[in-house]
Amino acid sequence: TSDLDRYLNLKNRVEPRMALADAAATGLDDPLDADAEAAEEAAQGELRFRDEQLKRLRTEILDIEDAGDGVNMSDLTLDEFLADLLQYIQKNRAALEAAPFGIYAVTGPGGSEEEGSEPEVVRPGAIFCLKQRTATAARTPNRLHPYFLVYVRDDGTVRYGFRQAGECLRLFRRLAAGRDRAASALEDAFDRETQAGRRMEKYEALIDAALRSIAGEFREAEQRGLGRERGARLAKASERPGQARDFELVTWLAIMEETEGGRPRPAS
Repeated sequence: TSDLDRYLNLKNRVEPRMALADAAATGLDDPLDADAEAAEEAAQGELRFRDEQLKRLRTEILDIEDAGDGVNMSDLTLDEFLADLLQYIQKNRAALEAAPFGIYAVTGPGGSEEEGSEPEVVRPGAIFCLKQRTATAARTPNRLHPYFLVYVRDDGTVRYGFRQAGECLRLFRRLAAGRDRAASALEDAFDRETQAGRRMEKYEALIDAALRSIAGEFREAEQRGLGRERGARLAKASERPGQARDFELVTWLAIMEETEGGRPRPAS
């Protein structure tokens, strides 16, 4: 609520006293006993922890109205990715630190054997990871601040915007998890299509679509927040994502149709 802080302060004063009064009424404890002070301190600690969680939920979780494909608890935290990420960093720290910005890979839409596939979602396109250069805002609708993940299909449709970071990460994992070798046939097809990286107009158009999506979603989320929260404010112009120069391309994943013998695989 807009008065969340005031409510939490009142709740912190009332709830421990209610708990102590209830314990005394049942005869299980005496509020004048020496242990009462320790019990109240423990109760206060638990309440402070829950209050911090409430504050995090107010500012960090996704806007449920923006989740078009349903919401589960893992969408709210992204915790499911932390163990995989830490394990991967420990094994590949040197390679990750040496990797240049803009590095990319090519994969097919079929997904890895471990994760399976979702043909209604996964179509040729690209997943971009961008870093905002001027990101200094303390409050932002972007849960991965200052990084943005966007999945754009070949036709320019943004399937997952930056506010669906969990879906982008799950898709990335489905497409890449368990693959430790390059898809040579797809890389050859990519080189032919782009003339070994000299003709990148297609992917430049996709990243332009991603940038437009980021700017539009960010603006809409801020405006919606103005109507919901007392004290909400718009980010400064220098903090608001808008133009290509505001970003660095960290990495991206090109999704291409899988091929057989160098030609597109027939549709099933």
